Amino acid sequence: MRRLFIVFLLVSGFLAIERLCHKATDGFALNRIAYPLDVEVVENKKPLSVEHQFALNVLRSEKFYYLGSGAQVYAFCTKDKQYVLKLFKFHHMRIPPLVNMLPLTKGLEKIRNEKIDFKKNIIEDIFNSFTIAYNHLKEETALLLVHLNRTNHMNGSVRIVDRIKNEYDLDLDTTYFVLQHYAVLAYDQIDIWMEEKEITKARNGIRSLVKLAAKRCQKGIMDKDPDFSTNFGFINGKAKQIDIGRFAHNINECKADIYGPEMIRITRPFRNWLEAHHEALVEVLDEEVERISGQQAGA
Repeated sequence: MRRLFIVFLLVSGFLAIERLCHKATDGFALNRIAYPLDVEVVENKKPLSVEHQFALNVLRSEKFYYLGSGAQVYAFCTKDKQYVLKLFKFHHMRIPPLVNMLPLTKGLEKIRNEKIDFKKNIIEDIFNSFTIAYNHLKEETALLLVHLNRTNHMNGSVRIVDRIKNEYDLDLDTTYFVLQHYAVLAYDQIDIWMEEKEITKARNGIRSLVKLAAKRCQKGIMDKDPDFSTNFGFINGKAKQIDIGRFAHNINECKADIYGPEMIRITRPFRNWLEAHHEALVEVLDEEVERISGQQAGA
């Protein structure tokens, strides 16, 4: 009994330490950003573009500090808050090695393969979303570089600093990442403008947000998570969508009978927030939504 009690204490202590470490680092660890599937290296046979080379220079020369995490990525930003590096969370998509090695009945093997395919599809959907953003909304999403393959031409590393000040050098060729310009979250920026009595900037910012959402619809791109509070921001007064992990092509998105109601739906939580915090700005939101929805309905 005494031995069991000691084992219980050891296990409990280990679990408590593990949870404390997880909380301290916000769950970040190098093994969590390692791509879980075996893939071939994609060779780049073309000269790097000026934009690509600029992004690589930023990555090689800057140090990125832990900023926060979302459902899909860990985010790091430069000290001057000019650039954001996003590293994908792959840990929940990994199949335990033992599961792949175990001999299974046909029924269990089918379940295992379905689970593997399901996780592969999740990764493909996320990568497809970032590819859509880069190819069709690059400026609107403040993207500089999207690296979704293993390559052999990056020739360098990027240094990151986690939440507890541990520093790591990540190989750019083997790390899956996204580099964006830093943006101030939309609600925070509107609060700042209103506090500083910059009413015109706030009104123009709201117009910019609605136009950005409309442009995405006009391109036939669906966003499954169009949350203005967390997924949009401002750079020099211009709206940008900074969370781009839920895009998908949908030609119906730009049809007249879908476009108008969609604009009203996705701006409703934003309108509720404005009513609660900056009621004077509700009118400009309503006007812009009505103007854009009306244009599409009359098209």
